[in-house]
Amino acid sequence: MCVVCLGAEHAASALEGADSPHCELLPLRTLRSRKALFEEGAFTSVPQGACPTAAKAEWKLLPNVSAWDLRTVEKGYSIQFCAPPPPFDGIFPTLVGLEQALVMEQEVETLLRKEAIEVVPPHDRESGFYSRYFIVPKKDGGLRPIIDLHRSVMRLKFKMLTVKQVVSQMRSEDWFVMIDLKDAYFHVSIPPTTRE
Repeated sequence: MCVVCLGAEHAASALEGADSPHCELLPLRTLRSRKALFEEGAFTSVPQGACPTAAKAEWKLLPNVSAWDLRTVEKGYSIQFCAPPPPFDGIFPTLVGLEQALVMEQEVETLLRKEAIEVVPPHDRESGFYSRYFIVPKKDGGLRPIIDLHRSVMRLKFKMLTVKQVVSQMRSEDWFVMIDLKDAYFHVSIPPTTRE
């Protein structure tokens, strides 16, 4: 969940202290009024599911956007590996029951349709790094497919604010918006060099 809070200069202090470039927050004290944001055209509509690259010009209008943010919007996020992936050692199938196999197959088809994954070209199938793919139960029932990258990818810490933290800093005429992006990770592109 992403929390955006507008309208209060004092709320900025609650949002400061992000200890990672992955958590760059709008410095609220630079935003004069919520009405001015929209009148000045600082934000425009981007089609749902569009990559942030489509809104690069709008990102540049935001106050105090870091060079890391702009580079990531423009070129995509380069996955940071703990160590170079091991050399190709074959493709190991995931053994599951019929119900799980159907869920996994449907998820692969969905990810292909959303262009979140791509088919590996035949000439590249004997190289690269293949992650484990498995199923875990959802809290509300059903099954969720998982692509396991935890052993290979660096764990970068960042500070995630809670709604309670933001609300505790609000005054009577402040307002905030909660945005919960479906498939949030798919909105950021990955450069071709790290897709292997």
